[in-house]
Amino acid sequence: MLLNPGALPKTSSGKLQRRACLTTWQTGELDVFAEFNGDTVQSVAVSVTSVNQTRMAAIWSEILQIPNIAPEHSFFALGGESIAAMQISAAVREQWQVAVEPGLVFIKPTLAEYTETVVKLTTTEIIQGNAAIERSDASENLPLSFGQQSLWALQQLYPETTAYHIAGAIRITGHVDVNTVRSAFTGLMLRHDSLRSVFKAEDGLASINILTDCDLPFIYHDLTNYFDAEAEAQVLAETAVLTPFALAEQPAWRLVVIKRAEHDYELNLVLHHLIADGWSMNLLLSEFAELYQAELNGVSAERAKLPIRYADYARWQRAWTQP
Repeated sequence: MLLNPGALPKTSSGKLQRRACLTTWQTGELDVFAEFNGDTVQSVAVSVTSVNQTRMAAIWSEILQIPNIAPEHSFFALGGESIAAMQISAAVREQWQVAVEPGLVFIKPTLAEYTETVVKLTTTEIIQGNAAIERSDASENLPLSFGQQSLWALQQLYPETTAYHIAGAIRITGHVDVNTVRSAFTGLMLRHDSLRSVFKAEDGLASINILTDCDLPFIYHDLTNYFDAEAEAQVLAETAVLTPFALAEQPAWRLVVIKRAEHDYELNLVLHHLIADGWSMNLLLSEFAELYQAELNGVSAERAKLPIRYADYARWQRAWTQP
């Protein structure tokens, strides 16, 4: 038996009234999501009664991997859990164009109740989130995404922390043209606005300014004449990672190139999580390799302008979630 815990009889102090639970179950008054006999759901299969129920049943069947779902079947009795609830919510959003919280299945657990609620929502809450994200060329007082806002707030609480730094290093054996490395990353900085972003604060509220003119955060160390270049290189790499960023003054990333010896180089890329994650770092390194090789070969490596910027996504996200 799967019970609705919020409807169980309780005393004024919140303790469960066991005898009252038994009595209401025996009289059929207890709010029950589903009853089981072994592995079988005790309900009489009733065919879906509307086109909307048919559409919803198809979604539930695909996600829960259960055929022939009837209107009175409970999501939980069918084995539903939180991940399935989120998957159903996403599918409903795509097909019905309405924002549905995953928690709706806790309130309306049967297919019939759930479908009825979704259909009602479509008449009043058609979502704007399915609209295309529009590009803007604005560069000042841009909103942070919710994820950025949370990270920024944590950074203000602990301004010296480097816990949100993402670092990657590449060891290269062979000749490296340092000037071409600098040129390639300059191209990346011009292409990706996040690499030219600073985070300003006014009255406790953060916003982003995209700089049109800023220096490349590039540092080069030549250790070929050092007695213990390996140890010194390790210190320099650790310093690159453990030095906090001045988020309001300069872009939240840096590139440190270390020449350990002839034909032995190390590239250390450090970005704040406000502007990157592991996936985007890999993307940057991939684009760098393409630009670097193209410049060495004297080939143009100009890439198409990005259709949207992260700032455009942040603006769209807020417009979707806030009235």
